[in-house]
Amino acid sequence: MHALELRFHKHIQNRFQLKPQHHVVLGFSGGPDSVALALLLKSCGCTLHLAHVNYQLRGANSMQDETFCIAFSKQHNIPLHIKRLKPNWLKKGLNLQTEARGIRYAWFDACKRQFNLQLIATAHHADDLTETVFRNWIHGTGIIGFSGIAEHR
Repeated sequence: MHALELRFHKHIQNRFQLKPQHHVVLGFSGGPDSVALALLLKSCGCTLHLAHVNYQLRGANSMQDETFCIAFSKQHNIPLHIKRLKPNWLKKGLNLQTEARGIRYAWFDACKRQFNLQLIATAHHADDLTETVFRNWIHGTGIIGFSGIAEHR
């Protein structure tokens, strides 16, 4: 086993008490961060499901992302659950990021309940954290906003 995998296993076992018998739904965009987390979680031996949301905001690229997610799930024998939104789903005047986040987490929660899973996992990288802190600062969230993305909620 690679040293990174060992550090990851130790961290999630100590911090989140994740064990091989746990059942996890992973928010899966198909990007490098969610692919890495999927492979690491699978290496822990837990039961893993992937949950993908296709917002259909980027035309053919959105479908390419979904196609990649399907291929990845088949290649790694991990169940995949897709929510495909209708084009033009965002109502005028609403904030895209806020609405997309709400839809995404509602989908993860629905998958968790439907498939009797115990945990929801999402992958983020340093740029996500920096972007969140700056966005919170601009919107005046105060000191709480400087914490960025919560590790656990």
